[in-house]
Amino acid sequence: MKEYVLDANAVMWFLRGGDTRNTVTVRNLFELARNGHAAIFISAINLGEVFYVIRKTHTEATAHSDR
Repeated sequence: MKEYVLDANAVMWFLRGGDTRNTVTVRNLFELARNGHAAIFISAINLGEVFYVIRKTHTEATAHSDR
């Protein structure tokens, strides 16, 4: 099984949506992981950065949401 480490920018591209190359790549990695063909990791620092950006631009409830 392949392993991938995401950085905050990759996750933010994915969350913004659209069909950019970055978004499609991250979407494909999530799909591989969902099907058990890849493992995806993110450092606590990068996860905190994603949380911070979501919290700053939305609400705390949105930041804690799994969607």
